[in-house]
Amino acid sequence: MLTIHIVIELNLRSHTETSIKWREPTILKIVLTYNTLCDQLHALIRQCKGPTGAIPPQHISHDGIFQLDIDDDMAF
Repeated sequence: MLTIHIVIELNLRSHTETSIKWREPTILKIVLTYNTLCDQLHALIRQCKGPTGAIPPQHISHDGIFQLDIDDDMAF
């Protein structure tokens, strides 16, 4: 019975990895868009056009984005 669980786990892992690889270009494009918006917010804050005391968001690194775990903090 344990062997069946191992096979199911391996199949699930393989399916998950394939799904992530298939979606990788879209995920990277979203990260790029987010980082571009961060740059725009930084510029607005520097020009004093943002809310008082606004803290600009930090960029998300392309490196390691796919190694994140559900419980990981978004360390920038």
